[in-house]
Amino acid sequence: MSVSNLKERQRQLREEVIIDTAYAMLGEVGYDAMSMDDLAARVGVSKATLYQHFNTKEEVAINVICRSLRIAIDDVRSQADQNEPAIQRLERCLITSYKRRLDFGQAGLVLPIMTVKKHPRYVAAMNDLIQLLEEVAEQARAEGAINPALNTCVIVRMALAMMRTDMEDMLTCTARNRDALLETLTTVFMNGIKPQKGP
Repeated sequence: MSVSNLKERQRQLREEVIIDTAYAMLGEVGYDAMSMDDLAARVGVSKATLYQHFNTKEEVAINVICRSLRIAIDDVRSQADQNEPAIQRLERCLITSYKRRLDFGQAGLVLPIMTVKKHPRYVAAMNDLIQLLEEVAEQARAEGAINPALNTCVIVRMALAMMRTDMEDMLTCTARNRDALLETLTTVFMNGIKPQKGP
C-alpha cells in the first residue's frame, strides 16, 4: 500500500471514529449540548484535525444521519438472502428505520429538513435506500402481499415520509411507550398497503 493510500485509509478510519463518537454523544447529551470541542476531546484529536473532516457541528450531524441510512441499506441487503416473504423484510426494515428515527428525535437531533435534503451524501444514501425499498416492495407485490392498485414509488415515499414526522410529539400520545408507537406506526402503514379483502 502506498503512503498516499495509507494516509487516505487513516483519514477514512478517523472520520468513522468521529461519526461513531458523535452518534454516541448525541444520544447522551443531545445535539444542542454537543460541542465540537467536546467531540474532538472525546475522539482524542485536536479541534484543527476535527475541522479537517467536518466544518460544522451540523455537518457532523448530517453525516451521522447518512451513516444511519447506510446501515439501513446494509440491513435490507443482508436480508435479501433469507428465505422469507418480501413483505416481512419490508416491515422489519420500517421498524428498524422508525427506531433509529426515534433515537435521533430523543437525542434532540432535529435539523431543518431542507438542510439535510440538500447534502450530497444524504441525497446519495436516500436514493440508494429508495431504490432498494422499491425492489423489495415490487417483490412483495409479485408475491401478492401488496395491493396491486397501489403505486410502489408512492408506497416507499410514504413510508419514508413517516420518518420525517415529529416522533417526539407522537411519543407523548403513548405515554412515552416506544414499543406502542412503533407498533402503531408499522401496523397502520403495513395494513394500509395489503390487498383488499372481498366482502
